[in-house]
Amino acid sequence: MLEIEHLAAGYGEVQVIWDLGLTVGSGEVVALLGANGAGKTTLLKVISGVLRPSGGSVKFHGCELSGLGPEQVVKSGISHIPEGRQLFSGMTVEENLVMGAYTRSTRGLSSGLERIYEIFPELSNKRKRQAGTLSGGEQQMCAVGRGLMSDPKLLLIDELSLGLAPVVVERLVRAVMEVHQQRELDILFVEQDVQLALEVATRAYVMESGRIVKQGASQVLMDDPAVRQAYLGL
Repeated sequence: MLEIEHLAAGYGEVQVIWDLGLTVGSGEVVALLGANGAGKTTLLKVISGVLRPSGGSVKFHGCELSGLGPEQVVKSGISHIPEGRQLFSGMTVEENLVMGAYTRSTRGLSSGLERIYEIFPELSNKRKRQAGTLSGGEQQMCAVGRGLMSDPKLLLIDELSLGLAPVVVERLVRAVMEVHQQRELDILFVEQDVQLALEVATRAYVMESGRIVKQGASQVLMDDPAVRQAYLGL
């Protein structure tokens, strides 16, 4: 379980997150919603150790993560799929996937790769191609696959659908949800498509100006007039 309490974080003197609390329970898929600049990406960076908080607590299965570096966070069982894929474009698909397993021993590496190719057969016959030559959807599949190569217990996903056609998004969501069910993988994800997010997630949080302003079951938020007006255009 992920437990965040009274979290504060930012960049230099600019504070972005204020007294934030959030949880992701065992077996949950939790969405993080909010406008651009609300602090969603910053929060994922804090959890994954890319950005150190200035206050508060981040615990995963009871262990404090605040102050740990990304490598230690990955070893604890958390993997972060960043916004914009951020693949190594000059490296092959398979080399990118292998980079996702850098904290693991080489034992099981081949079976790990084959599992990713089973999840995303589209990548199997392109494993020796440079990642930068793939389509946007294939690059996102590679980014997800790289995140799964560390065999995480919690997956952080930042903007899975960004810039992709609906049919590709549907393919990615289906794959991620199948992994969630098969591996009992917990998921915390940021998503610009609020309708999609609330259909997929069991619970959701709404962020504004670095604070949680609403939370609850996805259906409850789907029916909330303020959410419908602000994020669904209804």
